[in-house]
This record gives sequence, structure tokens and C-alpha cells, in this order.
Amino acid sequence: MKALKKYWWLIALRGVLGIIVGIFAIVWPGISLAVFLLLLAVYLLVEGVLLVLSGLFSMGKDWHWLALLLEGALALVVGWIIISNPGSAVLTLAFLVQILALWLILGGVLRVVLAIAVRKKIKNEFFLIGSGILSVLVGFWIFSQPGIGLLALIWLFGFSAIVMGIFYTAFGMRLKEVKA
Repeated sequence: MKALKKYWWLIALRGVLGIIVGIFAIVWPGISLAVFLLLLAVYLLVEGVLLVLSGLFSMGKDWHWLALLLEGALALVVGWIIISNPGSAVLTLAFLVQILALWLILGGVLRVVLAIAVRKKIKNEFFLIGSGILSVLVGFWIFSQPGIGLLALIWLFGFSAIVMGIFYTAFGMRLKEVKA
């Protein structure tokens, strides 16, 4: 927990990054698919690095570092898939929707697990639980709506990135205040 508290700013930075990316996605919904894919891939790669660093720096007695590390690895893999095939016929919108939904569901579950792991040390872990639950719900909604349009996907991504960014920023600030 001491290491997680020490690197609280990585989680808060992840939140700020999510808010910025979400605002861009909402303000410029008419951006091309290639630009959206690049934006999404960069976001996932940066988020993945921040999560992996958070996990590595938090290694110790508690096991919460593993949830951070797994979520970071997942973000890195999905980001790499998208960035390495942006114009490929294989990476169709349907495939992108399924990758995004899977990332949201698995990442959300890992965040809820992390919140449970640190609940005795942090008050109001709801910020992290809320982020995880929102992520899982959005992921399942995307899976249930295979005909979703690109504009709706961009807006949905933008709004969820902003809300999750707020949760992460608040969670990071809470970590800063924890007495380890």
C-alpha cells in the first residue's frame, strides 16, 4: 500500500489523460476512423504503461499490484493491436467494437478487484468501484449492440473516458491522503 500511495500521481495522471481524451472524442466526433483508432491506441498504450508502472512500483506484500499489472498488460495488447493494424481490412468496425468491449469488461472487473483489495486502507473506494462497474456496463452494452454506429461509439467512448477519468483522478487524490 505504501508504494501505491507513493505513486498516487500515476493513477491521477491516468484520470486526467482520460478526461482530455474523452473531451477530444466528444468535441470532434467527425474525425476519421483512422484518427480515432490512433487516438484510442495511443490512449491505451499510455494507460497501459502507467498501469504497469503502478503495478511494478506497488509490488510487495499486498496482491493489488497484480490487478494493476494485468489491466496494464491488457491495455498494452489492445493498443498494440489497434496501432499495428489501423487500416487493415481485418480491423473492421465490428472487430474494433468487440476489442473495445472486451477491454472495458476485463479492465472493469480488474478495477473492482483492486478496489476490494485496498478497501481497508482507503475510504470511499467507490471511485474505483464506480469506474469498474461503469466500464463493465458499457462493455456489455457495446457487445449487446453490434450495429452501433461509429459516431455513437466515439461519443460513448468520450463520455465514459471523462467519467472514468474523474473517478481515477479522485481515486489518485484519495491515495495521496492515505496514511500508509
